Amino acid sequence: MAERHRDLALKPNLAFDPIGDFTPVSLLTTFPNILVVRGDFPAANVGELIAVLTANPGKFTYASSGYGGSLHLAAELFKLTTGTDIVHVPYTGSAPAITALLGGHVDLVFDTMPSIWPSVQSGKLKALGVASRQRTPAAPDLPAVAESLPGFDVTSWEGILAPAGTPAAVVSKIADEIKRVVAERNSRGVCSSSARSPPAARRRNSRPSSTPTTPSGSAS
Repeated sequence: MAERHRDLALKPNLAFDPIGDFTPVSLLTTFPNILVVRGDFPAANVGELIAVLTANPGKFTYASSGYGGSLHLAAELFKLTTGTDIVHVPYTGSAPAITALLGGHVDLVFDTMPSIWPSVQSGKLKALGVASRQRTPAAPDLPAVAESLPGFDVTSWEGILAPAGTPAAVVSKIADEIKRVVAERNSRGVCSSSARSPPAARRRNSRPSSTPTTPSGSAS
């Protein structure tokens, strides 16, 4: 729910109420965000990155998918936690932000693993850490940022919302069908192949859980 509270804080003139106008139905998946730098950046881990940034305030830049998005706030949380000064360069989406990093126009980015991992695997970019509390099974050798910054957690999620006032029986039926489909996808390895993790068993109509730092989410 922190995602929708964030929308109210950053976008007070929305034409809808991101909290009151919807009823939560089901969490679909969670997936990690990762901290990635350009391939030639002079740091091989989070500790070295912090040292470089600390020694060069205002010299380096980070890209985001736009103002107020979860990836923007992930980098701002990193700045706040480390006391570093990194210049924000916003783009109109994740793809142009990654393109800018590949082209060397910016120095680092937080992005979702499904979006940026192929560029890391190809060796074009360098991943320094996964922004979840623990390492991800999709990349077990990649340290968690929390190993250097205890408590750092920016995990993305995808979920389903229905209009406020949707009958409970309808919400329950949809939730049951989603649970069935997610279980089938997981049994076929669909989630793991895209670094997504299926949700743990949840009671019907429960709200997606939030991390105590800066969770990010996408609701349909």
